[in-house]
Amino acid sequence: MVRQAAKPKPDMSYSDYIASGTRLARLEADDMPNYAAMSYAELREEMKSRGMFKGGKKQRMISVLEDQFRYMRTEHRKNPFRQAEIDLRERPEMMLTSDFKSDPSRISFMDLPGEIRNMIYDLALFEPAESDFEQAGDWQINAVGDTFFLPRSEAYWSELDLTTLRGDRTLSVLHVLGALDKQIRKEVQTFFWAHVHVTITVKYSGQAYYYVVRRFLEKIGPLGRTALAGLTVHRRRKDYSQAQHQDFQALMVLLRDCKTLRTLDLSLPIHMVMGPPDRKAMEGFFLQGQHLVSPSIDALVGALHSIPQLRFVRLYTVSKHDVGQHLGYDDFAVFALTGARAGLLVREVRKRLQTRIEIEFHIMGDIEQAESYEEWLSWKAANTG
Repeated sequence: MVRQAAKPKPDMSYSDYIASGTRLARLEADDMPNYAAMSYAELREEMKSRGMFKGGKKQRMISVLEDQFRYMRTEHRKNPFRQAEIDLRERPEMMLTSDFKSDPSRISFMDLPGEIRNMIYDLALFEPAESDFEQAGDWQINAVGDTFFLPRSEAYWSELDLTTLRGDRTLSVLHVLGALDKQIRKEVQTFFWAHVHVTITVKYSGQAYYYVVRRFLEKIGPLGRTALAGLTVHRRRKDYSQAQHQDFQALMVLLRDCKTLRTLDLSLPIHMVMGPPDRKAMEGFFLQGQHLVSPSIDALVGALHSIPQLRFVRLYTVSKHDVGQHLGYDDFAVFALTGARAGLLVREVRKRLQTRIEIEFHIMGDIEQAESYEEWLSWKAANTG
């Protein structure tokens, strides 16, 4: 049995395809050209105009061109905002509001009450049902390193531009609306971030967790951070790489911008929270019984207490016992940041956060009776000798 070669996919993107007024008109009319009636030279010219191969058998070229038309017709029907795109393409001066002169006798969009504009934004962003957002609520994003994408786009590695939310046709609605006017751009992006709870899945266990969270908050920009309603970041496996303390510090600064954040769900194992600036404080706390004065815990508590709209926080602060390799095999660091001692640090976090009584805090970490440093060293020597 001879295996037939798979038909090539259309080489031209949808946006490039409809850049031609003739091709767009045929899609609108659902009028496929009669490729079978074309000459060989005409078919080659059609292929050339689409950036495809320029030769081959006549029947194969007809088949490829017909398949491309069917594919583009499907893409066109899936785009609920094509008429707005057509209008903007036919009247490009509308994209330059400084040059476009409106009719003074007609009410403009910005003359509408804010409530009406928000209703329009809601329809544009979260309708129809097959859109990427579907409805206001939980919005799923996957993260691989510095790349963020919608789960359904993972196979195509289509990176999502978090500044303009540009990744495919529906997402680009924010970009198109925002290009009309600076005030509209601010309103529509603020409306979007205020009506979604973002859930990010860190796809691979080896990634630096804090780095991913920090880069997300950086990429959505000041406008996105200010309007963001909810954020959850989780990973598929509960193991954590190096301490990442610099990323933790940067993350705390960015969180202070999230003034309308209402819910926050993060994994912050205590060995990732505490860093070199906390070494002296931990020595005084564990070895001398002093009050814990930790710059990192203060930064965490200060960041969360500075968010006036915050009402629910869940932090996974549990540290695994096998983090010694990430702590440089420093005996005191391993002692302080694992086991029961880590539980005492978790208790300090709980105690300081819960002074904000209107917030529901869930600090996930065990608190156990901790042995002294001398007892721990004796246990270590007995078990490694």
